Amino acid sequence: MRGALLLLITALPFSTGCSAFIAGAGKDLSGLQTREQVHAEFGAPVATGTVEGRGYEDFRTRRKIAEEMRAHTCKLAAGMTFGASEVIVLPAELSTVMLGTIGGQTLRFWYDPTGRVTAVSLNGYDLHLHRPQLSGLAIPDSENEQTQPPQQP
Repeated sequence: MRGALLLLITALPFSTGCSAFIAGAGKDLSGLQTREQVHAEFGAPVATGTVEGRGYEDFRTRRKIAEEMRAHTCKLAAGMTFGASEVIVLPAELSTVMLGTIGGQTLRFWYDPTGRVTAVSLNGYDLHLHRPQLSGLAIPDSENEQTQPPQQP
């Protein structure tokens, strides 16, 4: 028992970050900006619809999709536990990849009226894609809020 514990403690630092690497690997969807780019990448949608005036398209894929927020969460857990979280998180990430590859997963792309991608979800969870905004533009917090230009003194 003492030997197994020593082996675990010795091997733990070398496994730190593996789950974050796995979660962040795969197809990065942040470059897909328009409906045409999404169709070129994933083909025809399996379902389309509208919810509260926002259009969406669903696609089925077996590709590994990069999940930036999930990778950050794995890094944070590894850092806060000095790598001990990898004992649980690494097998969980491996099983998630295996199930997504074998069984497939659903990607939902949300569009604005002009056909630009506004959000992406993977199996019902928002991917929170990092999209650099143009500097100097004010982005409304919600669809109903109007942004006013700054007042000059």
